[in-house]
Amino acid sequence: MSTVERKPIEYTAPAGMEVDVACRNLSDLAWRENRPARMEFNGTEVVAQPGDTSTDLADRWWTARNERRKEIAATIIIEVTRDNSYTIRLGDAYHDHLCWDEMLGCLARLTINGEPTPEKAGYGGLKTKEQWDAQRASYKHSTVEN
Repeated sequence: MSTVERKPIEYTAPAGMEVDVACRNLSDLAWRENRPARMEFNGTEVVAQPGDTSTDLADRWWTARNERRKEIAATIIIEVTRDNSYTIRLGDAYHDHLCWDEMLGCLARLTINGEPTPEKAGYGGLKTKEQWDAQRASYKHSTVEN
């Protein structure tokens, strides 16, 4: 007799639910339906097999979450120049000639709510050298024309 592997039941935890409660609900669902149940909770997947306890699931979720947190999302470099101005770099994008409080504000914007992107930096965002050159060239043209 062949066993047919059944697709896990998808479970969606309501917003604001704590992980312990979501794992208990997932465990109950797997037991009740006698088949695997799956959920993604705060970006971390948990799969419950019939017989798994909510404590097992919560432990797996915390372990996976902690492993995911160790992954480097981005490297942000702060350079201090001799004139006491700052440059923030994220990949090829940067913002230079920042004073201390602008640098802190830019760093705060980059690191809040998820992975840093050049657009989140504020003060016009982080730009590549080509983008800065184009912007500076447009300033020169607008100054000459006025």
